[in-house]
Amino acid sequence: MIELSDRGYRRRIRAPGPKRMLALDGGGIRGLIAIEVLAKLEELLRAALGRDESFVLADYFDYVGGTSTGGILAAGIARGMPMSQLRDFYVDGTKTMFRRAPWFRQFYYRNLAEDLSAKLRDVFGADTTFGDPALRTLLMLVMRNVTTDSPWPLSNNPNALYNAPDVDGCNLELPLWKLVRASAAAPIYFPPEDITVGSQRFIFVDGAVTPYNNPAFLLFLMATLPQYRLGWNVGEDQVLVVSVGTGAGSSANAKLTSKQLNLLFNVVAIPSALIGGALVEQDLLCRIVGRCRFGAPIDSEIGDLVDAVGECAHGPFAPKKFTYVRYDPQITREGLVALGLPNVDPLHVQILDSGKYVDELRAVGDAFSKRLDLAQLGPFAPSPHVAALAGRRSDAEGAADARFPARCNAAVHGRLVDAFRAAEISTLVCAAACGSDLLALSAAAELGIRRYVILPYAPDEFRRRSVVDRGADWGELFDRTIAEVAARGDLLVLDLLPDDPRAFEWTNAAIIEEAETLAHETTHTPPLVYAVWDGPLTGRTDYTEDFVNAARRRGFALETIPILE
Repeated sequence: MIELSDRGYRRRIRAPGPKRMLALDGGGIRGLIAIEVLAKLEELLRAALGRDESFVLADYFDYVGGTSTGGILAAGIARGMPMSQLRDFYVDGTKTMFRRAPWFRQFYYRNLAEDLSAKLRDVFGADTTFGDPALRTLLMLVMRNVTTDSPWPLSNNPNALYNAPDVDGCNLELPLWKLVRASAAAPIYFPPEDITVGSQRFIFVDGAVTPYNNPAFLLFLMATLPQYRLGWNVGEDQVLVVSVGTGAGSSANAKLTSKQLNLLFNVVAIPSALIGGALVEQDLLCRIVGRCRFGAPIDSEIGDLVDAVGECAHGPFAPKKFTYVRYDPQITREGLVALGLPNVDPLHVQILDSGKYVDELRAVGDAFSKRLDLAQLGPFAPSPHVAALAGRRSDAEGAADARFPARCNAAVHGRLVDAFRAAEISTLVCAAACGSDLLALSAAAELGIRRYVILPYAPDEFRRRSVVDRGADWGELFDRTIAEVAARGDLLVLDLLPDDPRAFEWTNAAIIEEAETLAHETTHTPPLVYAVWDGPLTGRTDYTEDFVNAARRRGFALETIPILE
């Protein structure tokens, strides 16, 4: 079996290039609003990048963070779940997740936790840990540790201080579902979550009762501050932060009198006022430190700070440290009317723990999602490219000169995934020989990239001469790849003679020409050319060198993917 690189999140840590982060607010069942916004974002990205239905947000974002219901969504995205599956989780689970507790328990909390816990175990896996290598993005969850009376933002960054394997209670070994449940353990609504961390037992409640119900700025800090041991670069073209809320409401009441501000009023109003104020503060920090490309006004004095000029753009916070967008619909009466939803009752879509108004919540998210435009992402707006590729075949067993030994398969595969993701490749054109070609085709399949295969002669003969002659294990990968590509009509056989000495030279020319044609028809930009090699051979025919020279003669951008590095 050919060893490929894993799809896990740790590869994202060391991958070169700009980083994309997604931050998700808390808000109970109003997470359905965020789901519709995220579903539209997933749809737009899939179309713009030319990817197939396997493309999910985990293929685009490197780091996802969330609080409360946002933590549930963040964990699902990090697991590689499509938004349609997360939508079903919410819609199908509303009746069980918000099952009322017996009356004698409602002095402590309104809803039972057993059904929510069971669904979280089912979705995320009872044995899945916070550091599970199957997670496809970095993940941050925010909760409040009641025992220590402090916010607990946890990241699965393996370099973080409390994620070391020799630490008592390594965070990476904690059950993922329990951390998600802790982040969503909203006081009044759900009972707290007890978690044993090493030799200590802690009580956790919802991260919304920390300053980080909107975790966007905290996520940026955890990705860039040296103390968090990730240390990503900063800059408008280096970091993207997409922040998605669950609807912004208001309890403004012009008829309120001072006599009405009694104990009961304050018990109800003060927590939500503090949470709301902190949420706005986090948003404001992002717009000041980052370059805001989209977002509703903060208030009537400072406005929305979108593409701000003056002091905010050129003052003490310049240069800007990241690109920022904030997607959060107004769910006041005025906001709903502006969305074209005059018949939706604001009170229905401001409730946090009821499944009665699922359709109205989804309608709000769907209406707001029509405002999304990928141009709002600024320098991160998708710019897809067609790629042409050629490179070394895998070494024969016992080869005297190591050019592509089997031990390099996984590393090369990982480099190809990173390169294709960074360059936003939409279509890959190459042959299907063992080694570089098949590893590239596998990397493209992982990312949902269209694959166009060109062979010099019949697949069976090519398989015998250029695939299984370097090991039978390559045959299985070749057979699966050719079947998938042929089913889509993306296999071209040139019908050259197998013994023609120029067959591979002409195949390389056909690969470059086809990539150029597809690029002209789809992306309207020149194709990118990849060579998987460590340089030309000496005194021997070198088809990879011929491919590189042909690309250079046409003036195409060339990137080398090293093998032995």
